[in-house]
This record gives sequence, structure tokens and C-alpha cells, in this order.
Amino acid sequence: MIRQMQQTILDSLGTDELCIEAKVSFTKTANLLQKAVKLTNPLLNDDVFFANDNLSIMKVHPNPATVAGYLDYNMNGESKAKITISNLLGKVVDEFSLQRGEHKLKIPTINYDAGIYFYTLSINGKTVKSKKLVVAGK
Repeated sequence: MIRQMQQTILDSLGTDELCIEAKVSFTKTANLLQKAVKLTNPLLNDDVFFANDNLSIMKVHPNPATVAGYLDYNMNGESKAKITISNLLGKVVDEFSLQRGEHKLKIPTINYDAGIYFYTLSINGKTVKSKKLVVAGK
């Protein structure tokens, strides 16, 4: 889709008429279009749980989980971030502090009763986002 738009623009301008300034502007526009498509296309971002400049976290997989669920993340900043696992009644059953760097957090769901749980991200003491985690029978 992006390439078609680029080609349409190039065809309308004619390659001989395209000066360096227009090329730079065109490249910036194409990059912005690519970012916009990625942000608005749910298929491209379906596995992302949370993302900002300092922290990116993927959703727990597999979900439903039987023995363990895994949460991949990368933290660049100095934030205090944690993942809390709660049951449907809101009782905290597990809590994990996130460390700086790229990691794969293992959530030992084999220790949980079968049912529905929520995993919640907190950054610097503020709840940011929560998602459902299904634990299948052992």
C-alpha cells in the first residue's frame, strides 16, 4: 500500500522534476505513513500489551496457559514497573518486578487454580493497563 502511494506520487511529479528537497520531504512523508499504518492496523499490534519510549511489553503467551505463561518485555528507562496477577475477586496471587533490559518473564500458572485472572502493569505506583489471563486445568 505504501509503495503504491509512493509510486503514484513519483509518477505525478515525474522523476526529472523531483529535487533533493522534495525527495527528503517525500521520504519523511512515507515514513510517517508507514508509522500511521502500523499504529492503526490491529493485526500488526495485536500482540502488544503496552509500549512507550521506555518500556514495551508483549501480551502473555500462550493464553490460555496451563504450566506457564510468558511475557516478553524490554525496559530502557529507570522506571519502577511491575506486573501483578490477580484473581477475579481482585486478590493478588503473584507479583513480578520488571528489570531494565530485554527479558522473558515466566509466570508459573501451574501454581494457580484453573480460571480467569488479570495481569496488570503498574509504572511508578500507577496502574497503567490490565488484560485477561486464562489458566486452563492442569
